[in-house]
Amino acid sequence: MDFPADLVAAQRDLTQTRDQYVQLCAGLPWSAEPHPGWDDTATGGTRRDPSDGYTPEDAAELQRLHERLRELAAIVTTHAFWSTLDGPDRIKARPPSNTPDHIDHVDAGQVSTTTVLPSSSCTSKRMVAMPLP
Repeated sequence: MDFPADLVAAQRDLTQTRDQYVQLCAGLPWSAEPHPGWDDTATGGTRRDPSDGYTPEDAAELQRLHERLRELAAIVTTHAFWSTLDGPDRIKARPPSNTPDHIDHVDAGQVSTTTVLPSSSCTSKRMVAMPLP
């Protein structure tokens, strides 16, 4: 299937921005704000070391990437190209379901119709899928 160049570029940007976001999150403390941590292991609970929280620079970069992800996700999922496809063709245009996080490798010539966005906080490391209607 031939995808419009601007859709492919937006998908590529989305994937790269998501990778940057995930990489930033992996290096951040577990708590966005300073926190003394806890140790409830004596009662079968959990333990967390103290956290200094995010630096202002990290928080600003996290916010910038998160906003860019939302912007790119909207571009990809609402692109006019999708309205040119009817039911079965729209399904065929989707990437294989075994593609990591349902984000396709644009170099293979496919564009995702399910956009995976991080939740608003790195601390949850949770992703939210936004499928096309």
